[in-house]
Amino acid sequence: MPDTYEEVKKYVVTYYAGGTSSYEFRASIDLCRADNTLIAVLYFYRDPARMPAVDDQASSSRSFAWCFFPDRDFQNVLDLLRNEKPVYFRYITGVLNIGALTTSKEPVGEEEHSLLRPIA
Repeated sequence: MPDTYEEVKKYVVTYYAGGTSSYEFRASIDLCRADNTLIAVLYFYRDPARMPAVDDQASSSRSFAWCFFPDRDFQNVLDLLRNEKPVYFRYITGVLNIGALTTSKEPVGEEEHSLLRPIA
């Protein structure tokens, strides 16, 4: 499969309960196209030692990927999806076999100026 790169239009968050359950995931996030078809599923592992060594991608014309994170990364990924636009999912094949979330180029200091006010 060639590398893929497409805009994430929708996402679905699932956060799993279970205390010290043996269920390996703390959470998952489905990344979707505008038509609700799946681009990727991001899995957040309770125990990073149980994570697969590389991400994976289905081999079909409308491929989707499975990506693996330690659960400590959940809030950072969710923050990116909530606060950035556009967000793209990229899957790099070959030796890497790795998924990535990326944003578009943004000007330095975008929106931050409203948070910084002179002290009176």
